[in-house]
Amino acid sequence: AYTKYFTLEEPITKAGNEIFVERKYFIQSVKETLMKGLAQDWKPLKDGDTVNSGDRIRVDIELEAKNHYEYLVSEDYKPAGLEAVQLQSGSGWFTGIDAQGHETGGQSYLYQEFRDQKAAFFIDKLKQGKHKISYELRAEVPGTFHAMPNQTHAMYVPEIRTNSDEMRVTVGERVEEKKP
Repeated sequence: AYTKYFTLEEPITKAGNEIFVERKYFIQSVKETLMKGLAQDWKPLKDGDTVNSGDRIRVDIELEAKNHYEYLVSEDYKPAGLEAVQLQSGSGWFTGIDAQGHETGGQSYLYQEFRDQKAAFFIDKLKQGKHKISYELRAEVPGTFHAMPNQTHAMYVPEIRTNSDEMRVTVGERVEEKKP
């Protein structure tokens, strides 16, 4: 027998068994510097923060595996007012990270699909340790939206599964500066 259920808790908190996932959002910040010209930086977003229409948001999905696994899918549900920057599905990469979250340099192949409600990442082999998948969104429609938790699970072993925290984000209208 197999049962699927949902929770009424607000906000939904992370949970996992054998694998664990954490999703982080970052907003693109471009600063003018004296020596380098325009410098790009990514500032972390917290639950309930506000962004403007047109802003770019980077999503980092950090997976921690307690063992080696095969055939996992990570489904990352997007907030309704945000759209994926990359629209073409196909091959992609995820990287290994250390305990502090720094990339270790090793990359592994995955297959990615960008759909209306979510981005899906199919991983054929996941080694024990920490790994990171990144992709970008663009804020488009003003309003307050919920990003339902990322759900990662083994495709053929339902007991191996995890979900991230829910994220809420408000998209405001971009205000154009008037030039004198």
